[in-house]
Amino acid sequence: MKENDVEFIGTLLGLKPEDVNSALEEGTIGDKIKALNLMRGDQIETLKENLSKDVKQSYFSELVEKAKKGELDQDLYKPIHGAVLEMTEKDLAKTYQVERAPLKDMIAKISNNGQSNDKEQLSQKIRDLQEVNERLVKEKEEAVTEAKTEYEGKVLMRDKTDQLNALPLDFSDVEEAELDKVTTSRKQILKDVFDARYTLSFSDDKLVVKNGEGKIIKNTATLEPLAVSDVMSGLARELGLKLKSPESGGQGGSSSGQNANSAFASEEAFRKHCEDKRINPMSAEGVKLWKERRPK
Repeated sequence: MKENDVEFIGTLLGLKPEDVNSALEEGTIGDKIKALNLMRGDQIETLKENLSKDVKQSYFSELVEKAKKGELDQDLYKPIHGAVLEMTEKDLAKTYQVERAPLKDMIAKISNNGQSNDKEQLSQKIRDLQEVNERLVKEKEEAVTEAKTEYEGKVLMRDKTDQLNALPLDFSDVEEAELDKVTTSRKQILKDVFDARYTLSFSDDKLVVKNGEGKIIKNTATLEPLAVSDVMSGLARELGLKLKSPESGGQGGSSSGQNANSAFASEEAFRKHCEDKRINPMSAEGVKLWKERRPK
């Protein structure tokens, strides 16, 4: 191996060049590199993207709360205030057909251009119009929000039902006469427990599962939202409901087993296994383990 390659590997592993050469001769260099728990480039990019998204969402929410309390930094407040003031001046100039000027001057000119000489009466009319406009805007926003909420609720209910019906529950232990009753019962149990723990929602037009605290359930290795089917499968196993294994083929697959190579019952079970085995879930070994034995 070339000297510069040996030096690079030594820097990466924190070893002297002679120790690197010894490891190469002994055939242990691979184990030392594996111990670094390096991640693949695509996993790092996915992690960076999701971390960036989480930080942006958190920072935006913090800015909104500060704006509501009037606690925005001056560097932010000044351009926002200026933009709102500019829009107000443009709207007044267009509505009342007056030349654009500082807001106070425009209000004075609009008042002086009124048909009535009674300034108080004119002011009252302006206030009445403002109230009517604010009420109409509010009613419109409420109607749009209500319609959107109703639509999303129906879509989420439909999607949850579809996911539940698509779950490959194993009924090989059920008598033919009891099949319909047991199917309905097991699906109802799974649905009730799912509803008690989680809620479905949309995030970036993608269906996601949120826990009781409103946080999206994510893959611990890549921070990608877990698929609804994965969450339901893990919950089914946790409740002792057998699932068919699609990899086994045959009559729709066989019942899920419980051996050293079987899928984890849930993401929590995966994390517990990693903790017991002292495996970093975000390492190459952890990602590979999750890929091979993730809940079906």
